[in-house]
Amino acid sequence: MGSQSLQEEQQGIRNKLAIENRGLTWDDTRQMSLSGRVIQETLRCASIVSFTFREAVQDVELEGYFIPKGWKVLPLLRSIHHSADFFPHQQTFDPSRFEEKSQEIQTISNEKGYKC
Repeated sequence: MGSQSLQEEQQGIRNKLAIENRGLTWDDTRQMSLSGRVIQETLRCASIVSFTFREAVQDVELEGYFIPKGWKVLPLLRSIHHSADFFPHQQTFDPSRFEEKSQEIQTISNEKGYKC
């Protein structure tokens, strides 16, 4: 995906809004597939949130570790976002990693029901 494609997507949205004489809505942003991937990759590369507190709502065993219900956990999001285990070539700006076929990147250990 190049900047030309991104500009074309944005110009198409601007044209549609001008024809319909209205402002941008949340639904419009959901149609910005290229822009959305650029935003996701930008946030992955330059995350402003380093970590977040979570509380286990049930007993969980994760990769050999037992986390009892009620314990607080602290996922280090920057470490995840810059891990080659989850993002190959993590130093490369690559919005295509967030295409539909790469959905597994967006959740960690989703097969066990855990989401990041």
